[in-house]
Amino acid sequence: MVEIEYMPTKKIVVHEMYKHSTIEDLIKRIVSPEGARPLFWCDGILFTFYLDDGDEARKEYIKGTMHWDMLAYTEMQSFRDSVELDEGMFKGVKVPVLNYSGFVLFKDLTKWIKSKKA
Repeated sequence: MVEIEYMPTKKIVVHEMYKHSTIEDLIKRIVSPEGARPLFWCDGILFTFYLDDGDEARKEYIKGTMHWDMLAYTEMQSFRDSVELDEGMFKGVKVPVLNYSGFVLFKDLTKWIKSKKA
């Protein structure tokens, strides 16, 4: 039988972090000509992140540390399965939102984000 071992992430290192004052501002950050990547929601925080995929970051990941090049977020009190813009060149852009409230990693992340509020 194959041995299976669970090794959860022990640490996330965030290299850049941006708080947006509105959902619309966050959406504008992620929209590109190809469309928009999904956003994530957990415990009142709507966010996106970009992983560092360099060689050193991959080595660290195996040891339990994730490196995020960038974390962008805003507040959104209740979950919605999508958010939409209705202005200028972004009019009609609809972005899916994934509910990550069941993941311990993201619960810990949102708790940390909320502790960083000014």
